[in-house]
Amino acid sequence: MGKGTVKWGMGLVAVAILIGLVTGLAQTPPPEPTRGGTPEVTPAEEIPSDSAETVPSAAKRETPEAAVPPVICRLSAYADGFFLVQDYRRVRLVAGRNTLRLKDVPATIVANSVRLEPLDGSNAFNVLAQRYSPGLNLRQDWRKILIGQTVKIQQEEEMLIGTVLRSDAEGLVVQTEEGTIHVYPQGNLILPPNTAKLLAGPYLEWTLEAPQAGEYRAQLTYLATGLEWQANYVAVLREQERNMSLRGWITVHNRTGASFPNAHLTFASRSPADPSLSPETPPVTVTLSSPVALDRGGPQRFALFAAPRIKVRTMYRVESQATDTGPRTPQVRAFISNTTDEGLGQPLLAGTGYVYRLVGEELEWIGRLSLPAVPAEGTIVLDLGLAREVSAEREILEERRVGRRIVERACRVTLRNLRPEDILVQLVEQHAGEWEFLANSHIFMKEPGRVVSEITVPRNSKITVFYRVRETIPAPATL
Repeated sequence: MGKGTVKWGMGLVAVAILIGLVTGLAQTPPPEPTRGGTPEVTPAEEIPSDSAETVPSAAKRETPEAAVPPVICRLSAYADGFFLVQDYRRVRLVAGRNTLRLKDVPATIVANSVRLEPLDGSNAFNVLAQRYSPGLNLRQDWRKILIGQTVKIQQEEEMLIGTVLRSDAEGLVVQTEEGTIHVYPQGNLILPPNTAKLLAGPYLEWTLEAPQAGEYRAQLTYLATGLEWQANYVAVLREQERNMSLRGWITVHNRTGASFPNAHLTFASRSPADPSLSPETPPVTVTLSSPVALDRGGPQRFALFAAPRIKVRTMYRVESQATDTGPRTPQVRAFISNTTDEGLGQPLLAGTGYVYRLVGEELEWIGRLSLPAVPAEGTIVLDLGLAREVSAEREILEERRVGRRIVERACRVTLRNLRPEDILVQLVEQHAGEWEFLANSHIFMKEPGRVVSEITVPRNSKITVFYRVRETIPAPATL
C-alpha cells in the first residue's frame, strides 16, 4: 500500500496493563496476538523495584545503586487528617555529586514540608537541590505520553512499528516509516523502553554532594494527608456491673498511595496546629506497641490494648424539668477512674464502640458507647443507654401561685429498682429563675439551674423522694 494510505481497525490501549508498568514488570517476549478488543501491553524495559536509588551525576550512567531500606519509619497521625513521617535510613553515595531518588512516596505529600538531613556531623553529605514529581495521573494523562513515541503492535501476521500521531479513548493512530497511517490498529501494544519511567508514580529526588564514597545516615521528614483513622472500643459489663473488660482498636484507611512496611504508628487526638492547644490541655497520644505493615487502601485494624478487669461505678440518671409528670426512663452511666489501680491507666483516643453485658455465660448487647479523648489519670464517663430494670415516676402533688411571679410546687419522684443488687440513682431536677426548698426528704446539692441528689435504692425495692419548692418565674424579656 502506498505512502499516505490509511488502514482502519479496532483496539484500545489497556489502562490496567499500563498501571502494571509502575510496579516494574520484567521484560517479557511479545504475547500471542489477539483478535479485536483491548491490546495487551508489554514493557520493553524493567523498572528497578527498589524504593530508592542513587546514581552518580556523570555523563555515563552507571547501574543504579539501591539505598538501604529505612532503619526506622515513624508515623504520627493527627485528628485533622495530617500525618508526620520521620524516616531514618542509610544511603550509599559515590564521592562528588549524586542523585538520590525515593519512590513509593505518598501522592498526598505536602511538598514544601520535605526535609532531608544528614546525621553524620561534619563528614556528612550536602543537599544541593530537591525536587518532587507527582507522577502521572493514569486515569487521565497516560495516553498523552504516547504521542510522538515509537511503538510496536504485534498483529496476527506482522509487527507494526510506527510513531503515534494521536491517542484517545478509542485507541491509537500510528504512522509507519513508509508514511502509512493506521487508525486504531488491532493487536498487542509493546511500549518503547523509556515509557516505564514516564509512567512512574510520585517520587522525591535530591542532588547530593558527598565528600567521599560510602554509606551515610539520613533523616527524611515530611507531612502528608490521606491517613484516616478511628478508635473503636468493645466493653463487657459483668458482676452486677461493678467490673468491666475493655478492648481498644484503631482502624486505619491508608489513602496516600504509598505503603509503609515497617511503621511505628502514633495517633494524636489533636494537631500541633490546633489554636486551642495549650500546656493545660495537651493532646492525648497513643503509640502502637510494635511496628506494623501499613498497606495501601484498607481498612486495617490494629490492637491498642486489652484491660480484662476494670472497676466501674454505675449510676442511673433521672432528669426532669420542673413541670414534668409521668414515667421517666433513667439513663445508665458508668464512671471509671483511668488509673492502673482501677485496672486501666491507658490514654484513650476519642472513638465509638459497643457495650455488652455478661448474663450467665452469654453476652447481651445493651448499647453503643461514645468516648471523648481521655488522658491517663482522667475520669471516663460512659453513657450506656436506657435502663430496663430501673424506672421512675414523677408527680406534682400540689401547685399554687403565691405572688405575681411566685409559684409553690410539691413534687414526688418514685424510684423502683428491680435489679438483684443495690443501685445508685442520680436525681436531677431542673428549676429556672430563683428558687428555694421549703421541705425535702433527701439531701440535694444546689447547682446553677438545677438540684441534684444521689440516692441508693436497695435491690427489688422502691424509694419515694419528696420536696416542696418556691420558685420565682423569670420576667419575660422586653425589647
